[in-house]
Amino acid sequence: MISSKTNEVVISSRIRLARNLQDFAFPARLTEEKAKQVLNKVADCIVALGGFKVYVMQKLDYYDSMVMQEKHLISNKLVENPSGAVLLNEDETVSIMVNEEDHIRAQCILEGLELEQAYRIISDIEDEITKNIDLAFDQNLGYLTACITNVGTGMRASCMMFLPGLTLSGNMTELVNYASSKGLTIRGAFGEGSNSEGYMYQISNATSLGLSEREIIGRVKEAVEQISAIELAEREKLAKNSPILIKDRVFRAWGLLTNAYTLSDKEFLKLIGDLKLGMYLNIIRLKTPQLVTKLTFQCMQHSMAKISGKHLTQEQIEVYRAEYVAHMLKSKRI
Repeated sequence: MISSKTNEVVISSRIRLARNLQDFAFPARLTEEKAKQVLNKVADCIVALGGFKVYVMQKLDYYDSMVMQEKHLISNKLVENPSGAVLLNEDETVSIMVNEEDHIRAQCILEGLELEQAYRIISDIEDEITKNIDLAFDQNLGYLTACITNVGTGMRASCMMFLPGLTLSGNMTELVNYASSKGLTIRGAFGEGSNSEGYMYQISNATSLGLSEREIIGRVKEAVEQISAIELAEREKLAKNSPILIKDRVFRAWGLLTNAYTLSDKEFLKLIGDLKLGMYLNIIRLKTPQLVTKLTFQCMQHSMAKISGKHLTQEQIEVYRAEYVAHMLKSKRI
């Protein structure tokens, strides 16, 4: 049974499978006509399951595609491919990218530490795909993929984690080394090359060859549970050893979030991370604690423009974000 405290550290769990169709070149070398054939094959199979809608990148509104990317439903590589598409279920827990780096990138994202459940959901969908589509598979290597790190199971198991304790105590370097020794990798919230804004990090398996899906999930889950325990201990140390500094950080964050005239992406994520830490340490209380996590993703740049319903400049987005956050938070404090 997962501790409720663990879910104060683990924001979400994701299982992603990379698959390619047999007898088709990888997406980077597909002709437009062949890419359409791939899309039609995959879409026909998935839509038949019910509850999925197809969004073709070439036809998708720019802001809609950027919001999907900010919500981790699609990748930048898919957005750049006019032959790409994504199939989303109604609650957006499952997204299936077609013609990204691989023909199929199917993922399930669930709140909290739910790697096994996410795997069950995406595995059931894969079973339906394999009934209708022949996938590229080698008896020795496993699933064949465009990137060598995905060869094997083709699976990436990852958790988004909120790690202010480890960050503020200066222990992230040690954590990265620990993860590497376990065959895992730690990245920023938006994947490879991104920064760890708002104390958010992704923990995932580094490779997929030589291990089964269950073994990969087991390794990632074990590491995430250990990291969660260390993170919770570091938070308690901060509260005990530096109570004034932590309280000052939390209340400064509250003051700026509810009174600032402009908020950049980077500043917002830092402040909302400090506020979230204060909530978990019972320094500050809100009527609806889940609002903070919701705001974290609502207030990304393109999501803000979409909510406003206007075409805004960068400066206007920062003003609108400050107004929106203040409006959402001011009446929520207990």
